[in-house]
Amino acid sequence: MASELKTHIELHGDNPLKARIAGKPWKAALVAKFILGFGIDHAVEHYGFSYATAHAVMAFYYDNQEAIETAMKTSDENLVQTTTSLDEHIAELRKKANTKQS
Repeated sequence: MASELKTHIELHGDNPLKARIAGKPWKAALVAKFILGFGIDHAVEHYGFSYATAHAVMAFYYDNQEAIETAMKTSDENLVQTTTSLDEHIAELRKKANTKQS
């Protein structure tokens, strides 16, 4: 009888932030951060996955820590730029609206 091999992490492209726990919507890097903050027992209880999955998440995180941290930093920087651009755009729209009302 052949047994089925288990896969715990699914990769989606080259971005390590897109890797997910197999069959689940949870991003592996974010779950790893949760485990680092709250502990593996709490993560297993909270998410309802196995200890094997939790350890696979941590192995993925530590094997790819530099790439994950770089991607998170880049993502944060892009968010700040987008927010700044959005704020500037809103200010510009308000200015145009005020000009039209005058």
